[in-house]
Amino acid sequence: MPIRLHRHNATDPSVSRRRCRERIQRNWERRLAVCTVFAVAVVAGSATATAQITAPRMATTGGNKVATLDEQLINRLRATTDERQTYLRIIAAKTEQGVFDQRRILAIERFAMKRNPNFPFPYFERAMRNEAERLGVYLPPVRLLAGPAYQSIR
Repeated sequence: MPIRLHRHNATDPSVSRRRCRERIQRNWERRLAVCTVFAVAVVAGSATATAQITAPRMATTGGNKVATLDEQLINRLRATTDERQTYLRIIAAKTEQGVFDQRRILAIERFAMKRNPNFPFPYFERAMRNEAERLGVYLPPVRLLAGPAYQSIR
């Protein structure tokens, strides 16, 4: 059984090879153009993204350039929602009041980062719940922070 090279011209194999090469070349050029447009769009879109979640503070002339505890927790634990940021601000406020030990908070943060570097917040919340129970301190769950009672903390 003879092999049919092209449906339009089965008798002349050179014509079908040439047409196939041209078609492959056109398809390759189209794919390259689409990929180039996509790559340019991705690069242009990512130019406006920032890695820092909290707004940067205005630096004064002799000001401290070290992030505060709540800024560090919000950025490193990737707290993107208002409820999670409020939760971390409550923890930072209780740490400044002396309820929690700052070294212990940072150790729990490192534990959560080690457990899941891409999404560490749930591990931090669970460990903080256990730490608060151990110390006998009430720490509200994140899901309760959406209410109006905690709006003044933000």
